[in-house]
Amino acid sequence: MKRKLEEESINLIGRTAAERSLDRIYNRQRKELKKLKSKERDKNPHIEFNKPLPFPEVSNKDKPTKSDPDPTVKSEPVKRTVKEVLEDLRKKHIPNRNKFAKGVALLSKLSNSYFRESCKAETDVTHLEFFHVFSTVNDVFVREFSGVVPKDCFDEKAALSSLTDIIDYLLSFSSKADYGSAKTQSNNEAKSEQNVTKLSTEDKKLDRNHQNDGLKFTTEEILFLTLLKISFGYSSSLWYENDPFVFHTIVNNLKKFFEDFISETMNGFVLTDLNRPLSDGFDLPTRDELMTLQLKSFVRTLAVVFTFFDFPWSKSSLIPLFSTVYLKRELFDEADKTRISSWQSYINANRTKGAKCVLVKSIGESGFEVRDGREEKVVSVHGSQVWSDRHIGL
Repeated sequence: MKRKLEEESINLIGRTAAERSLDRIYNRQRKELKKLKSKERDKNPHIEFNKPLPFPEVSNKDKPTKSDPDPTVKSEPVKRTVKEVLEDLRKKHIPNRNKFAKGVALLSKLSNSYFRESCKAETDVTHLEFFHVFSTVNDVFVREFSGVVPKDCFDEKAALSSLTDIIDYLLSFSSKADYGSAKTQSNNEAKSEQNVTKLSTEDKKLDRNHQNDGLKFTTEEILFLTLLKISFGYSSSLWYENDPFVFHTIVNNLKKFFEDFISETMNGFVLTDLNRPLSDGFDLPTRDELMTLQLKSFVRTLAVVFTFFDFPWSKSSLIPLFSTVYLKRELFDEADKTRISSWQSYINANRTKGAKCVLVKSIGESGFEVRDGREEKVVSVHGSQVWSDRHIGL
């Protein structure tokens, strides 16, 4: 009995009889063609060289060979002076926040090699041009990073730290130079009285070091270097800092700076307007302008220090610093006075927050809040930690 197939199952059957007959015809023809091909190959065993190839450009022997080009002369690398590099750093790299870290790192290397080794050998650049780039670094830092602790700026912190080391070296050198000049002056006076012509060994060492360094900073330049250290040196050092010893050291240095600033104001100080016309060159501000900028930078650094108030270990040095600044708040302008007053009021309100205090309690009364266990809800699905009303028999 022939099985009836549905219309859908017809498509699942293999090749039909007509298709199989066509396959047999095709296979027979292919077999005959193979035989003819093999017979022709036996008659002509050699390769036909005159036969056109499908890719004539590959095997064309008559194609003229290209002559070897003239050897290219490698251009020597362009030598750039230190002055040109400083200009590029000041105009292109440092103002760009994405290139700020690399630009400051390169500036630190150039400053290190210049101020420590080749300050007298380099004739096309002076220390004022380095100060100009330092000022650009400070301006970008104030615009992009000041007053807060930014996120994921570890490269910027490392670059600013290396630049701060150079500034510390310059400040320490200036203080040593002042001490050495005062010492040599006193020795010369003593020698003139005693009519002694030979220099002592200590004076020779001081003179030799002074000749090697060859740098003399004015009072305004020293104030400018101090401004840079207060502006971005201490602020960047406090980023992501969790070491209490480092924090206390920085806060003590800030307190010492403020005390020195107060003593400096005894010689006369007036808050000045900082709106100066822009110019291509670099001119150091006056003494009063530099001291005003130092106050502004000091307040911005205090904003970073204030973020550490929530750490209990910071209060031993943080509270005395802010108290000292608050008592001398008349030195600052109105905006900074408002910030200092708000910080001090917050510190006074939360000074004893979290501190242990002794209070007399009655018998059976606890100093801490006690919650009734019958009000607890299910806090965990684990069988050994479930606490609910039914466990206490309610």
